[in-house]
Amino acid sequence: MFLLFLIAISMGAKAEAYVRPKPDEVILNCDRYKHDDLISLACNMYWEANTQGFEGMLAVAAVTLARVNHPNYPNTIREVVWENRFIKKKYRAQFSWTLDGQPDIVTIYGRKVWQKALVMARIFAVTAKQQPKCPEIAATNKMWDYLDSIRKTKVKRHRVRCKAYDTLMKSKAAIAESMDPTDGALFYHADYVDPWWSKHYVRTVQILNHIFYRPHTRKVAYTQK
Repeated sequence: MFLLFLIAISMGAKAEAYVRPKPDEVILNCDRYKHDDLISLACNMYWEANTQGFEGMLAVAAVTLARVNHPNYPNTIREVVWENRFIKKKYRAQFSWTLDGQPDIVTIYGRKVWQKALVMARIFAVTAKQQPKCPEIAATNKMWDYLDSIRKTKVKRHRVRCKAYDTLMKSKAAIAESMDPTDGALFYHADYVDPWWSKHYVRTVQILNHIFYRPHTRKVAYTQK
């Protein structure tokens, strides 16, 4: 009987173990895109809030971008998402999925949620602080230089382009701020835990299973999510 009990436990453990998806089931492996702001933001929304609906994913995006623009955090999306710090003799992640030891592979079974996350990331990633005011496009600049040499006059199209680009960025930033459902939150946690740090911040809203907080003032010390 005891042997049968051990076999049953073993079979149960195997059933709960991670099963690597087949190659044709894989959409993307987030671990391979740590250098990419857009994909990092989409992955963060997907893994943090894939059961929290549209508003829940929007809230995670808002918190991520709020940290990008806060002096206590890195100033790029990818660094905020993948950052972990050594606190109390232990490495702690900003977002738990990045340090849980599990492969962060998006599969075809989560395609609909992933597509929503990717669409939102495309909207919000360009509003982050690290985005240049006027990106330089080498091929276009070479074309302008060529026109200058032919016409012997300065083509000022780049000024028009920069002005239009800056206007677009300001508009997107305003849209992102207006769509923030967390009221400026920098932190959140699941409703089934009660972290010590939550008592030091202002609770703003609960969206499904996530409870959000903002600091009392803008100048706050670093706190683990």
